[in-house]
Amino acid sequence: MKSNATSLGAQTRAYLGGLAHLHTRLSNHPNHHESDLTVKMLVRRLTAAGLCGRPDAPLEYLMYNEHLSDPGRPRPLRRLSLRVQRLLHQRRRTAVDGVPVLFGLEVSMLADGQTDLTPQLARHRTAVIASRHHLPSELEHDPAAIAHSFLAACQDPNVDVLGHPMRYIEDVDVKWPEIFAWAHTTGTAVEVNANLFWQELETSAGRAFWQRWLGQLGQSRALVFLGLDIHNLAQAEQLVRLWQSADKGEPNELSTLLQMLQEANIGPERVVTSTYERLQRWLSIDKAERPQVFLP
Repeated sequence: MKSNATSLGAQTRAYLGGLAHLHTRLSNHPNHHESDLTVKMLVRRLTAAGLCGRPDAPLEYLMYNEHLSDPGRPRPLRRLSLRVQRLLHQRRRTAVDGVPVLFGLEVSMLADGQTDLTPQLARHRTAVIASRHHLPSELEHDPAAIAHSFLAACQDPNVDVLGHPMRYIEDVDVKWPEIFAWAHTTGTAVEVNANLFWQELETSAGRAFWQRWLGQLGQSRALVFLGLDIHNLAQAEQLVRLWQSADKGEPNELSTLLQMLQEANIGPERVVTSTYERLQRWLSIDKAERPQVFLP
């Protein structure tokens, strides 16, 4: 048991040197309420669990990626909107209770191939995740339209990550190898979304899809962004439980995901979020130069 505990605990720490893709109440909108968290609340819960906030804690940083506009009705915001000012104000913080924090954005892809990211926020971006949230029904499951939106996001110099790319389209015939090739060529990372994985692991079909999808991602040269996509306290508590369980050598949903990454030949060195140093270095390099600097 001790050997298994050491193995699972070491595996968790190797892949998760920090938590990326986190949300707080700032991601809420009048018609889209999805978070009951604040930055300080999450830091304090993880610190209480021994996961961050002290020199020997495994988590080196936390990265928050708030929704820009309402993901149910995405649209560019006005330059002087109160929401833009709140997002700009949030990013002034660099640490909370001694824990380094980064503030990026999760933007929504639009029907015209653009995103709801505004020029003002783009100038102050930190790890912009572009995700498909809500599109006109004729574009939702059209393989050509899906490919077009992913290609446009990859070519956008302000987009660092393709967010939960397979969400809602598991049954669509998407040519993933081509999309992964675009991601690599343009310096765009591909998100492996842990929250989505845990939901779909409950079915054999979902698990089989993830194995195929991760296998194709592993065969590509695209870099990986491991996102937790935590929105609320219940999901934060789930992560704490899974982490502590893995530390005891008990296989669970988290260790299953990390094992599947290994089996797909996606080691921690290919995951840009696996250490604070690696993430900072990746973000400091111009997107167009990342394929030459970060070789899988």
